[in-house]
Amino acid sequence: MKIYGILVVYYEKYYEKSILEFQKLLRCISDRYELIIVSNNKSISLKGFIFHYCENEKSEFSAWDYGISKINNIDKDDILILANDTFCQHRPWGGVERNLFSKTFSRNLRKNFSGIAGHINSYNHPYEIIGFSSNRWVSTYLFSLSGDAVIFLKNRLTLTENQLINIFKNVDGNNIYWGSAVNNVFKYNIANWLSPDNKNGWYKKNISDEEKKTKLSAISNELYLSAVLISNGFEVKDIFSQIGLIKYIIIKIRRRLYRINIL
Repeated sequence: MKIYGILVVYYEKYYEKSILEFQKLLRCISDRYELIIVSNNKSISLKGFIFHYCENEKSEFSAWDYGISKINNIDKDDILILANDTFCQHRPWGGVERNLFSKTFSRNLRKNFSGIAGHINSYNHPYEIIGFSSNRWVSTYLFSLSGDAVIFLKNRLTLTENQLINIFKNVDGNNIYWGSAVNNVFKYNIANWLSPDNKNGWYKKNISDEEKKTKLSAISNELYLSAVLISNGFEVKDIFSQIGLIKYIIIKIRRRLYRINIL
């Protein structure tokens, strides 16, 4: 059994802190781990670290695929912990959050967990994407996959170009031209989240159509990953599933304060 941490870095103002915080998280789980850093930005100089450069084709997902390709012989009992460099930047992050994620990932190691774990979100009704359905998904800013899940996915987390074009055809301003591979639940919720009028949606508002396409591809990858694993019998573990009410309330308050720029 081995632990692999794959961190994707892109933002010059984030990567140093993100690497340090990711290492702290991994050390909370085990002293024996392999760290793989993949850079999506040629301008970043990672002194003191071995890193790999990957073209930013499909944001972090293609970079995670590249990181996975650097692992020799993934075993079904291994665990992969994956993150992008916003995991400790775009939301509150400190000892509370580190403890929450590390305990969940450590517990999964001890119990031979088979599936995906992280912060679960949900819709009231199931979304459908490329023949798979779920009302839950794991946010991929920081999550873990068991080795057997990665093997099942054939070491690939990204959707193909043919799959993506069946999800959406094009983006023109606030208009998304959808394909036939997603249902109305998917279309409505994703369009609403990307809308510049939604204060609780994506933090980026004034963006180009190309940026929106890239984000839409990443969201599609995120929801597809959970849906395909859930539909094929893999477990889904929420980081909030085994914490007390008081700690849960504290975390929710921290997130709310962060959103209104107090924390």
